Amino acid sequence: MKAAVADVLKYLKDNDIDVEWIQIGNETRVGMLWPLGLASDNNFSNYAALNNAGYDAAKAVYPNVQCIIHIDQGNDLGGFTWMFDGLKAAGAKWDVIGNKGAFDSNGKPTDALNAFKN
Repeated sequence: MKAAVADVLKYLKDNDIDVEWIQIGNETRVGMLWPLGLASDNNFSNYAALNNAGYDAAKAVYPNVQCIIHIDQGNDLGGFTWMFDGLKAAGAKWDVIGNKGAFDSNGKPTDALNAFKN
């Protein structure tokens, strides 16, 4: 994780591309890079370690970059709390939460509004 993030960001920096934020993973509500980073049985240690490797690599290249943990189903307060409490307890680092909500079939932001409340 660390090498992959660092390589991409170094390439961008070497080509004069400024980065303000980076998302470590995508929709990582139950972990990333399964099975190694799967947050199962309330064990968040590998997930946090993978996230922190990306976080540290990003900050080494762009010290002021904002690192985002992005989750789906952000409207589920129980799942949202479970994940971020678990990551915090495991020592995960992040600057911003990317909280995905969804629109219903009529285009109304029902789930999105609930996600923003969380």
